[in-house]
Amino acid sequence: MMPFVLFSYQNGGFSQGLEWDGTYLYESENRLGTDIINKMDLSLLLETGSSTEATLSEFGAPGSMVEDLAWDGKSFFTSDERAFRLYMGELQ
Repeated sequence: MMPFVLFSYQNGGFSQGLEWDGTYLYESENRLGTDIINKMDLSLLLETGSSTEATLSEFGAPGSMVEDLAWDGKSFFTSDERAFRLYMGELQ
């Protein structure tokens, strides 16, 4: 099957990774010096097309120049494009 665009949305920086925990959509976002992870309501994101309006909370990403985002059911994993480190933490 060929990939296709499901929907598009706007955010305040560069989206680096998405992860779904069964309830919320998480996005790692590089805002050029302020790296964050957004916790979003997918229904609001689909309705508004804006990560700002769909974001329920955000927390600082570890390191700088955040990349990628994965979740194993308990912990999240993200990487740092500047220091080339892999970080593990809890989704909030």
